[in-house]
Formats: sequence, structure tokens, C-alpha cells
Amino acid sequence: MPVPFDSAQWEFYHLIRGSGTVRDEAGNTPVKEGDAFIFKPGEAHQIINHSDGDLVFYIVAENPIGEHCHYPDSNKWLVALPDKRLIGSESKDYFEGEE
Repeated sequence: MPVPFDSAQWEFYHLIRGSGTVRDEAGNTPVKEGDAFIFKPGEAHQIINHSDGDLVFYIVAENPIGEHCHYPDSNKWLVALPDKRLIGSESKDYFEGEE
């Protein structure tokens, strides 16, 4: 999952199964089944599964009107045009530049 930050959206995560790492501005934090955390608008974040098994989690998000996201690793923006689209100087794929 690329590392975005949302302009207006709060996101609540609850890990249901598995373990992994949450990457944010503070660094990397190990997470496991049962953990819960929240990101406010403007906080870039990524969830990484380092195991061979599935990492299952719920995300609760409000999806506010006018929301847009920036992906700082690849300098892309996600904007709602009438349809959601990742843009740079031209349309881009979601995972482009996110290796």
C-alpha cells in the first residue's frame, strides 16, 4: 500500500488477523491482531505485511466531499474529478513509483 496522506479524512484502523508494521512520520511500529490506531488528515501512513500470511484489517473512514490525497514517496495526487484519478503531469497508476 502506498504512503498517502489525506487532506480532510480521518482513518481508524483495527487489525483483525496477522501482524505487520505501520510506517508513519514517527518511523515504523510493529502491529498485531487486536491493535487499533487512527490517522488524522495530513498524516502520511502505510501498513506493511512482512509475513507469509494475510494481514486483515478494517478501515473506518468518512470520505468527505472534496477529499484529495498526496503520495509523498512518488509525488502523486489522488483527486476526485468526477471519478477518482491519480495524476502527475499525466494520469498515473496507483502503484507507480511505490516500490
